[in-house]
Amino acid sequence: MTDTKEDNFGVIVIGTGFGGASCAALLANKGIKTLLIDKNKFFGGKAFTTTIHKHKVDFFSHLLCMGGAGEIGAVLKEINAFDRIKFLQTKIGSLFIYDERPVDIKANMNFGTIMKLIEWMDVKEQAQLQQVMDAFAFLVKMQEHQFDQIYNLTVEEWLEKQFPNIPVTFKDFLTLWCGMMFVNPAKYSSAGEYARYFTRILNSKAAGYCSGGIGYIPELMAKTVEENGSVVKMGETVEKILIEDGRAVGVQTKEGNIYKADAIVSNVGIQPTVLKLVGPEYFSKEYLAYVKNLIPSFSGVRIRYFLSQKVIDKKYGSILVYGANHNVKFDWNTMSKMTFEELMEPINLPVFTSIPSNFDPNLSPPGEQAILATAIAPPNPSRKQWDILFDKIEDNLFKSFPQISQYIEYTDKANPKAISEISGRNIVTEILPGVGGEAVGLAQIPEQVGYNKPSPRSPIPGLFYVGCDANVYPGGGGVGLEQATNSGRNTARLVFSYLFGKKLRTL
Repeated sequence: MTDTKEDNFGVIVIGTGFGGASCAALLANKGIKTLLIDKNKFFGGKAFTTTIHKHKVDFFSHLLCMGGAGEIGAVLKEINAFDRIKFLQTKIGSLFIYDERPVDIKANMNFGTIMKLIEWMDVKEQAQLQQVMDAFAFLVKMQEHQFDQIYNLTVEEWLEKQFPNIPVTFKDFLTLWCGMMFVNPAKYSSAGEYARYFTRILNSKAAGYCSGGIGYIPELMAKTVEENGSVVKMGETVEKILIEDGRAVGVQTKEGNIYKADAIVSNVGIQPTVLKLVGPEYFSKEYLAYVKNLIPSFSGVRIRYFLSQKVIDKKYGSILVYGANHNVKFDWNTMSKMTFEELMEPINLPVFTSIPSNFDPNLSPPGEQAILATAIAPPNPSRKQWDILFDKIEDNLFKSFPQISQYIEYTDKANPKAISEISGRNIVTEILPGVGGEAVGLAQIPEQVGYNKPSPRSPIPGLFYVGCDANVYPGGGGVGLEQATNSGRNTARLVFSYLFGKKLRTL
């Protein structure tokens, strides 16, 4: 993108993830001179798209749970870019494989789909059949005040309380959605957050993908930043956020450049921003303790298979392969008492699989296919024993699709260390061992959602956070990229108000 010698801006946004890119695009669209800067040479942070062996593939598996009908679409409309991208859906929907039993689930969760699910779950007793039907009806019709009432419960606690007699297979189905949505197990995730956004996904009936790959969305947002007369700098690393007279006034990069601005927005994460980019000396002991004690989401491991032939012809939006884990009583916190292998050995690891070219055929060469298989993992980028998770991915995937192994031309793997390096969160790993490789940002546990979500406003005037680590409430939250983009919209409003007030104070 274009270069400039201008070093004074209204706002500097660090990071082109969905939160940073949307925030920068909205501010530039409002006439604020904006600098969007990223240490990577690609857009999207952890959600970027790249070309490998002539396939256009994402870094990890992604599905746009709201398609163009949610926050992402709203931002693109506001910056007049909605018609420059196509949101794609598949009529087939997704494939679920539970204990080697498959079922197709259409994106439109209608009565027929629900009855198909019930048959697949092997629900035969009339009483259990009615319980499943009642549970679906309850979920779809939940009101806003009902979500607020269960924010302090975990998903596991709420399901036991609300639906104590539903079949175990149905409970497994619901908890699997939690892991897929939040990259966080049902044992820890907020029930209110889960129910609110699970029902929104069901009711929107718009889940899908986009043309050009997932990374094209933040790239398009960044293009509009420049089109509105602002600046985008890629491949330049912010090393320090500058504080003068108690206010954030600019950034210094690893390359030795200094850029000044009236406001700074960090998409790097609240912990790396406070502890490294700014420095602990600028914050109170209470705030530092609060930041250090924030809990990250889980991470993931991923295998990309590049195949010489198509092996999955049906245009599934996503494929979920999993098995019954309801009798396995495990806790990631017990890892210190046993080896990683001992902890994982009994677990039937859920595998989320995506095939981007099933939505957009232009993403893979004709007749070929790229398959991305992802599974949940602890966020520790320093851990070494990832092979057990990679083996479990292949066991589950090849059991359901043995033909994949026959046509593999190339594979590549990624673990939490790769995530931490791309996101830039690895700069806090030495300060906070086990932190840095989180897939989403902060875990959506009861203590960190709703009114408990960290504020986008830092204690330092002019310094803001954006992305899945910070948001306003009511309304601030969501699933993955939707959540990040929602934060981008809300933080942009706060920054705009701050700049307006700062200007008034100088008059």
